[in-house]
Amino acid sequence: MKMKEEGQKRFLKMWVKNQKKLRAVKAFKEFKEAEEDLEEAVEAISSDAEEHEENSEKVKEKTGWLITKNSNLYQKIKCTIQGLCDKIKLLTEKKDKLTQFVRT
Repeated sequence: MKMKEEGQKRFLKMWVKNQKKLRAVKAFKEFKEAEEDLEEAVEAISSDAEEHEENSEKVKEKTGWLITKNSNLYQKIKCTIQGLCDKIKLLTEKKDKLTQFVRT
């Protein structure tokens, strides 16, 4: 009877050890899966960052083009307004001369 009990105790100890080992293996597998998921997330973030950087460059290029275009448009408008102001000044001078002539 004692031998049977000792055998059962040894069996239980071995079974407990095996269960601990199985839990450790399971935890290790879960850790590896989590690590792989983390690596995939890092890769996805990296690719998103690269895509964002490419888009930023495109936006910068388009912005530069728009600034140049707006600058050119501003210069054209400025020249047109200056031309109109010059014509108004000339017409005002001519009007003043004509008014002086008519009065005298």
